[in-house]
Amino acid sequence: QPKKPRRALAPQVRVEDRGAAGQLGGWFESAKDVTGKWVFLKEVSLQQTIPKMDHLTCFLPGTLALDVFHHAMERYGPRSVQPHLLEKDRAAELTLAHKLTQSCVHMYFRTSTDMAPEITRFNGHGLQDDLQSMHNILRPETVESLYLMWRTTKLQIYRNWGQRLLAAFYRRKTPYGFCSLHNVNKASSKRDEMPSFFTAETLKYLFLLFSSDSALPLDHFVLSTEAHPVPVLPTLKRLGVQWPCDLNDTAAPTPSTGAENVPGSPQPEVLLRALQVMAELLDHGGK
Repeated sequence: QPKKPRRALAPQVRVEDRGAAGQLGGWFESAKDVTGKWVFLKEVSLQQTIPKMDHLTCFLPGTLALDVFHHAMERYGPRSVQPHLLEKDRAAELTLAHKLTQSCVHMYFRTSTDMAPEITRFNGHGLQDDLQSMHNILRPETVESLYLMWRTTKLQIYRNWGQRLLAAFYRRKTPYGFCSLHNVNKASSKRDEMPSFFTAETLKYLFLLFSSDSALPLDHFVLSTEAHPVPVLPTLKRLGVQWPCDLNDTAAPTPSTGAENVPGSPQPEVLLRALQVMAELLDHGGK
């Protein structure tokens, strides 16, 4: 009796076909993720909804993870957060963040260069190309979310995904920097452009993703939209530094006149001291 052929565990997708593979390309966290539905944020207007997601939107899962992180800090202290330890609403928030992150990284994994296009569309077959928006300009949003998801959960999958993105970014290296792409399915379509946010944000988040928590402790700092670290007020207060903006002051702000030494205005030495404390925290890992 002839043996039955062994069933393939997953469809085999050639590298050159990745651009049309949709949900068949990429890495998953578990078997449940493979069969799960894709989660994305669609564009909504007064007249219609469009099933597409811009790469710029990929900052959102990191924001959700940061919210879970700070709520968990109040309850459990500085430790990694797992969904089974959280109350129902927070666990749902973290699950949503994971599924959005998964969609964002697969925007990268499904192309022949492992670089995400500016816009990805979704339909019943999964992720699809938006032929008018196939360029990539080395944006940081997905790496930012990977970093915040890793810091919140300590699940290795986020570093694994980040390592693959790091390799893809490294392949964009040129003798004078890193190049963007006109088309993410054509590695030769190099674009003579390296935006400043690539070094200010993308590379910074990649560094933090693979660094220890002491490199920038999230319970001591918040990162601005341009990845500038700013100390949180409780951290400054513990160090005896009075931040110029008093949260307990409910009086209406006084319009600036440009005059120096106006009563009640922040003095230069106070601002300087706050900046010095921030620099010391960065040097000593927030301790």
